[in-house]
Amino acid sequence: MWRNLVNSVLITLTVVIMTSCSDDDCPTCPQPTTQVTGQLLAYFCGIDDAINNSGDLRYSVRTGRPAYVTLTHLNGRSHTFTTDDSSSFDLFLDKGVYEISVSADYVLPVIVGDIEISGDTAVDLKVVYDFYTDDHYLFGNFYYSDGDSIGQTAELAALSQLNGSSGNVIDFAAAERLRVSQIGPAIHISYRLPIYDQYLNWQADDSLSTELTANGGDYPSELSIDPGYYICQY
Repeated sequence: MWRNLVNSVLITLTVVIMTSCSDDDCPTCPQPTTQVTGQLLAYFCGIDDAINNSGDLRYSVRTGRPAYVTLTHLNGRSHTFTTDDSSSFDLFLDKGVYEISVSADYVLPVIVGDIEISGDTAVDLKVVYDFYTDDHYLFGNFYYSDGDSIGQTAELAALSQLNGSSGNVIDFAAAERLRVSQIGPAIHISYRLPIYDQYLNWQADDSLSTELTANGGDYPSELSIDPGYYICQY
């Protein structure tokens, strides 16, 4: 069954005793003494979905990219860190209630609040992929219900205009016309649009989609942008 990757996310916590280093943005404050260790796991289709997930679930191992995690205490102190190559982290915090946010490629921003840290804690951060993970790109789609295409030259011109008006988030020189599908009179044409490395997937998607929505009259009505689809088996 074709479906958009699930946008909902979940962060789960499991308390255990562990050990190691810290990340503190307040050098004049007392040193925190509660140790938080853990890893970021990412899933297709749903949290803990065993049917649609195989292999290593560690985000940084699968993608080769770091995730950026911020824990903010109710007193306002925040701690930001990145996952390492094994998708793990290790830091010291004050005890208390925290908001946790995760920013990463292939995942929409995640914010979960009211997480209590009351002692040395192992934190399993679990998120659901919203974008393909085999590379860093989006899709530009043209769908002609009556089969009357405007042609590749006009399609490329529209995509180039959209990219320029969106801050040039796409490496347009590497864009390619990926496939043409026809069912009856309808034609679907898809372009693979590589994203520049300095942008996260959702940032590029947001820029392009915002421009397309705000100035839709400047572009062919057949044009849309999406992160791709994943086959979920149930």
